[in-house]
Amino acid sequence: MYHPDPTYLYFLLQNDGDVEIAFVQAITSGNVDLFSNLIDKYTGNAKLLDIAVQNNQIEIVKLLLDRGLQSDSAIQLAIKDNKIECLKLLLEGKGEVKIQLEALENAIAQKNNIMVQMLVNRGYTHPSALSLAIKSHSMSIFVFFFENGFYDEGAFMSAIENNEPMMFKLIADRDGISPKDLELLKKRSIELRCTEILSYLLQSRSY
Repeated sequence: MYHPDPTYLYFLLQNDGDVEIAFVQAITSGNVDLFSNLIDKYTGNAKLLDIAVQNNQIEIVKLLLDRGLQSDSAIQLAIKDNKIECLKLLLEGKGEVKIQLEALENAIAQKNNIMVQMLVNRGYTHPSALSLAIKSHSMSIFVFFFENGFYDEGAFMSAIENNEPMMFKLIADRDGISPKDLELLKKRSIELRCTEILSYLLQSRSY
């Protein structure tokens, strides 16, 4: 069990106690001074970064990143718990942190515009970005991807299956529809009774 009493934590440190326990307790209690003293006995456990993010201990996250600690799961936790400042640090830290597809997927699913933009500005992309935005029914995220030139082969069908005619029209006006796709999309629109999209397709010329 975590013990936030600084006296107890210093006792662990001074008496060669379990340094990792002291680390964790310093993080959860937000004791930056103690953590700074412990850093010289740094063990390299990536879980410490996860715990710091979960507890939104920004200064401690900075200290760990300065030591080169890396953790893919910390990015996921920052997105899941909406820890924007922690995510910013993780993406800009000295250590090269691998950004997984799941990170962007989670940010889109949560309709978190700020985090989506932070990940994309880091240089990250996703082959199904438009489809994911359509599925989440987030016009603002969709427009962000659209205006940044994202292309997604499955976006047309996704717009039909999620009944998003405005998004469908934006993609069609920009990318066009091939003759083969036009007939397929008409058929799917009829099956799902997407009348607005079907009406647009009936008036469209393939090219």
